[in-house]
Amino acid sequence: MEIFKAVAGHEEIRRHLAAAIEGGTVSHAYLFEGIDGVGKTTMAMELIQALLCTEPQVSHMACGRCLSCRTLRTGNHPDVAVISRGEKASIGIAEIRSRLVYDAQVKPYQSAWKVYLIQDADTMTTEAQNALLKTLEEPPSYVLIILLASNSQKFLPTILYRVITLHFQPLSESIITSWLMEHQGLSEERASLIAGLSRGSLGTAI
Repeated sequence: MEIFKAVAGHEEIRRHLAAAIEGGTVSHAYLFEGIDGVGKTTMAMELIQALLCTEPQVSHMACGRCLSCRTLRTGNHPDVAVISRGEKASIGIAEIRSRLVYDAQVKPYQSAWKVYLIQDADTMTTEAQNALLKTLEEPPSYVLIILLASNSQKFLPTILYRVITLHFQPLSESIITSWLMEHQGLSEERASLIAGLSRGSLGTAI
């Protein structure tokens, strides 16, 4: 599936998102749940690039050359906000209000979508989640919110009710072994050894 070729494994999720892009049925809110290093961020960035690319190729694959693709790659796209806890233990209400709730009322600058990627979203405080809920209940037509988390049980039921949750299972040793051989140039023996120690996390393996 060329549209998500940078993602290792997760075929079912890749098919789901590709079909949503192809059919114009992309949701306004997703929760990507899985262990660290399993591919959630890579999948999210591939999805964002495919949606924002102004010169998409066959099957909606991003061109990688247009202004949107270039600015997204350098982290300077005006319509993409990445929210994280940084050095803090959690993401608070002030961060969600200023970076997302209020900002979402402003239309995109150069794209059809305005995207908010929340890393470690399961560290949001209850107050922050309640602030986010208002936008999830009545999202502007151009808003896409992607939550990245390792534990969906830390979210309020009202949040989970309004997002599409995609579960990223730990990767098989064979997938990690093949990726390490192809992209890191490792021998099969060494790649297999590392894959066995990674516990299904490509990020850990790398």
